[in-house]
Amino acid sequence: MTPMQLSFCRGIHYITDKKIVTNEYGRNQFSEDGVQKDHHPKFKTAERLSEQYKVSPITIRRDAQVAGGINAIGLTSPEAKRDILAGRTHISRKRLRELSAVPEEEVRQTALKIEEGTFGKERPVPAEAHPVEKEFKKMADVFYSELRSLTGGGDTEALRAAFRSYISMVEDMLRQI
Repeated sequence: MTPMQLSFCRGIHYITDKKIVTNEYGRNQFSEDGVQKDHHPKFKTAERLSEQYKVSPITIRRDAQVAGGINAIGLTSPEAKRDILAGRTHISRKRLRELSAVPEEEVRQTALKIEEGTFGKERPVPAEAHPVEKEFKKMADVFYSELRSLTGGGDTEALRAAFRSYISMVEDMLRQI
């Protein structure tokens, strides 16, 4: 199993095992610690599962949030859910925990990006480069292209000429600035 699959399984186990039973007033019949008032089992659900899985109780609770996020995505796109669980999509557990409590539209957008294979590949748009920077980049690209073609042939004189030309162009650019 992948680590994400393990988290998902522990989370689903916790969600299905925790006791939430309401009384006639709509309140949980169990006390704040999850223990029924007239019955005192030794551990809360998260503590019991943490011993079983050899992780901390907080990990069990976080895994439940992760499972909630994965299930939310699965309702929109079963394919995206499969990609997450198979490890084909790299989405953080933190992001999955967030998705368990966000509006449905945000979950839909995330699922769509996972399906398209664009999730996590967004890059910030760079600021417009200065004209000198653009010119320098062009010059450097030409130089590196010449350098690659010359290094394989062993022609040291041509290599020296390429370096001299590059240095001359850099000096000209420096004077313009």
